[in-house]
Amino acid sequence: NTGDSRVVTFDFRASDGEADSNTSTVTVTITGVNDAPTVVNAIPNQVAADSTFFSFQLDENTFHEIDANDVLSYSAQRLGGGALPSWLSFSAETRTFVGIPGRSDIGSLAIQVTATDTSAASVSQTFDLVVTTTLVVVTPTTVTLTDVGSTDEDEVGLTINGDNLVITLSGAVTEIPLAGLTEVVIQGGGGNDTLNLDLSRGRLP
Repeated sequence: NTGDSRVVTFDFRASDGEADSNTSTVTVTITGVNDAPTVVNAIPNQVAADSTFFSFQLDENTFHEIDANDVLSYSAQRLGGGALPSWLSFSAETRTFVGIPGRSDIGSLAIQVTATDTSAASVSQTFDLVVTTTLVVVTPTTVTLTDVGSTDEDEVGLTINGDNLVITLSGAVTEIPLAGLTEVVIQGGGGNDTLNLDLSRGRLP
């Protein structure tokens, strides 16, 4: 261990084949020096999805410290230097990465993790963190209006509620008096909404 000492003492005599010398004593002191930590297991590459919580904890046996009573500390940065992106944090105490990447973070990020002992000796290894996009397939709600308002073209107001709406106005003027439709309010929520107007046989005021 670092700083530990062991003293070994032994006696010896020299001989030329005819006579022996007097006995001498030699004392050897062995002092331990620090051994740097080593990599035991590679860090696996990780995948995160945008807008989704990400968490990854390094295994305890990722690095090894051979010196007894020595303690490792951990740090993480981009490969080649530089802080981690703002969405990703690293806890040295728990060896854990956490964060929520955004759409602008999609891509590959090389991360370097370093283990350092109390004598400032260290070792590093890297892994890739790939942020992918989250694809959501939404089936739209289709609303076809075939009888709006009244045939005498009184003013009419229309309110439609829903999400990811596809709204189609079609038909003859006698069926849909577009001239009397003065207001259409579409409350579509957070999705993408479409309003299709077929004016081939009618008109808006």
